[in-house]
Amino acid sequence: MHAARSNLTLVATAVLTVLAILFLVVALAAAPLVHGDDGPPSVTDRDTLVIGVRDAPPGLARRAGDGSLQGFDIDVSTYIAGRLGVTSGDLTFRALAPDGWETALNRGTVDMVVAAYTITPERKARVTFAGPYYERYGIGLRKGDMDGCRAVNRILTGMYENGAAETLLKQWFTAPDFDAASLVPRFEGCR
Repeated sequence: MHAARSNLTLVATAVLTVLAILFLVVALAAAPLVHGDDGPPSVTDRDTLVIGVRDAPPGLARRAGDGSLQGFDIDVSTYIAGRLGVTSGDLTFRALAPDGWETALNRGTVDMVVAAYTITPERKARVTFAGPYYERYGIGLRKGDMDGCRAVNRILTGMYENGAAETLLKQWFTAPDFDAASLVPRFEGCR
């Protein structure tokens, strides 16, 4: 009787071990389905960032005499990068023409685009937008980077709540009738 019970215990232990291994294999195989593919990392997972900008719109971004980029879009980008834990030394700006923004995002040449990027239904089909950060301009992210979008939206909300956005708007847009407070965008979530 004792031998039968120990054989039964051995069989039960073997069955449980096989089931545990089978469960582990299934869990590892299903992980990419639950957590996404092995595409480019979210902007929230980066130690460095490359941000696409447009170096033409006055006040938004322009080339300074030393060749560096300056403007509202540059300062907003630097603010977002800092809140994501990326220092200015690990931040690169890449000037792009508007017709190259989506290609650069999809190829991974840039991590985001902050460049007076107007949110339209057609663009929403190809790019994930955070924001808007100013009037109707959104921040373009790789399609599907919802973690990055939510993080950028939290940062933008904080930027308006703590007055940093108003300070930057007044710095770059100094027209006599300019009312920065009236330009606070209505965030619509990630799309």
